[in-house]
Amino acid sequence: MSWLASVKFWLLLIPTIPSILCSILILIYFYHQRKRISSHQHLTLVLTLFSFLQLVTDFPFVLVYYHYEEVVPASNQFCLWWNWWDYSLSGLLVFIMAWGSIDRHLLVFHNSIMSTLRKRIIYHILPLLICCTYPLIFYFSVIILNSCENEWDYTTLFCFQPCYLTVQPMLALFDFLINIVLPIIVIILANIVLILRVCWQKRNRQGDAARQRKLALQLLAVASLYIIFWFPLTINGILYTFSGSSELGDLQSTYLLYLPCMVPVLLPFFSVPFLLNFKQVVFNIRPNLIGPLTLIMSRLPPVHA
Repeated sequence: MSWLASVKFWLLLIPTIPSILCSILILIYFYHQRKRISSHQHLTLVLTLFSFLQLVTDFPFVLVYYHYEEVVPASNQFCLWWNWWDYSLSGLLVFIMAWGSIDRHLLVFHNSIMSTLRKRIIYHILPLLICCTYPLIFYFSVIILNSCENEWDYTTLFCFQPCYLTVQPMLALFDFLINIVLPIIVIILANIVLILRVCWQKRNRQGDAARQRKLALQLLAVASLYIIFWFPLTINGILYTFSGSSELGDLQSTYLLYLPCMVPVLLPFFSVPFLLNFKQVVFNIRPNLIGPLTLIMSRLPPVHA
């Protein structure tokens, strides 16, 4: 194992194990709270669920590759499935976060739009379902059903890349611009506007400032992960697409493609602090009322017969 593969292996393995455990605890939390889940918590629930799926079904093969520096198992069927599954999960998480950034504006500033079940389905649930299904369908079409012939390299991560990225440049450009650049731009702009709107509302003392600040901070904490780990890849990808520089291509494939792997790894740790009464719900810890009650009783004057 080369030094670079070794560094990538340990940087991914060490936080992945506690991340899986943390994700399980978050899912347990939502199971216990299933009758009291509010609309603003749907984003955390869906992101945690699909991040957990990526951690347990996709990352083990990535770790195996970095350990042996070859794809295991080395077969056409596995490479097809692995590329479809990884592309779908990565795209799905980006689209969900992009829509969640827009949706948070509705929840913070236009909460009345969710006043009826019909409105919640149209403006909240349906867009979320589209974000969950579109990447799965798109990448199934361009990877699994595509008629082009794949030339896999089992010594490269993900067996190199699906054939449409090399022999169908217009489709590859559409994929990059619509499925990566667009949602990342939406995430950045929506969160910048959210910060400005919350500050403006607070300055003019409009609405529930405490609630708006809490919902905004919850989104910004998670969105920061996407901005930090997806933005460099996106910018370099744009430069590489229009310049064709081999140096930028090497930078993209060797280093920057690794960065988005850290999003599902770190996401549970950024989500837990915003889950109300997390420890009490997950570990069934009840508030201790004996201590304060005893203190109050000890301060009462003695009763004389």
